[in-house]
Amino acid sequence: MSDQTTNKPDSSLIDSTHLTALLQIIGADALNAIKETYIRDVQDKLPELLKHATTDNFTLINELSHSLKSASANMGLTILSKRYAYIEHASENKQHERLLEEVRSLQTLQDNSLTALEDLFSEFKS
Repeated sequence: MSDQTTNKPDSSLIDSTHLTALLQIIGADALNAIKETYIRDVQDKLPELLKHATTDNFTLINELSHSLKSASANMGLTILSKRYAYIEHASENKQHERLLEEVRSLQTLQDNSLTALEDLFSEFKS
């Protein structure tokens, strides 16, 4: 999701300072490889998390949300990482209703975060 007035990534979804620092440290190729791994990880794990959110499989929900939380934080997606942390916490405490509440708009937040990530990477290339 981009800010319509500046055509820059939505700064509320992504920590561009974090990714810019990583870019300077590890280089564009390595950072791009990490991003691609992150996207594949999300494509594998998010559907599983959404599927199991309506069950009482709190152990699996906890494992998936923990993994996605950490991976999102590594990509500078702080808001998304916090959402996964809330889901992780709810699963640890077996709070089914809170878990469902946190998951309700997760797909939209994930999609918007991936768009912001792609937008920022496009800026890195220019």
